[in-house]
Amino acid sequence: MVILGAGPIGLLFTTLFRAAGASKLIVSEPSEFRRKAAETCGATTVIDPRREDLQAVVTDQLPEGPNIVVEAVGPLLPHAIELVGGHGRVLQFGHDESVEPAVPVGTMLKKEVVIFGAFIGRHSFERTAAIMGSGILPLDTIVSHRLPLGKVHEGLELLRRGEGIKIILEPEEE
Repeated sequence: MVILGAGPIGLLFTTLFRAAGASKLIVSEPSEFRRKAAETCGATTVIDPRREDLQAVVTDQLPEGPNIVVEAVGPLLPHAIELVGGHGRVLQFGHDESVEPAVPVGTMLKKEVVIFGAFIGRHSFERTAAIMGSGILPLDTIVSHRLPLGKVHEGLELLRRGEGIKIILEPEEE
């Protein structure tokens, strides 16, 4: 399996796939801070796509191609389609309204790729709460910082520098 992006959603997918028994789990993430978190969450291989060739790593470790690629960033659907193996599945979970990626239709058809779109909705909250309560999620890794509300700008700067994952802002007591 391949996961594109090690933000909060990518890390949750990493943890859940690992808990479900995935033996090879490749995560691609440019931020060093988030790559370390992906290792903690169970990724077997973590790469920096700015410095390493993800396709070469995938071909080496999964010669038939991954059966599942999770796109947890937003604009990487074309890349996910290129990476997935024949008859594989792509889960498009990343969401970025400002991006309209060109879909490589020929590749998608030749590989007979199935693409699933997913969005957190009202029907997933109960199951999500149960999973969070189970203790299998490394929430201490995914929630990288807890800051008082007055430090919102510090939290945003941590995210901009790639040194934060999920930052919780807590109301300040008076």
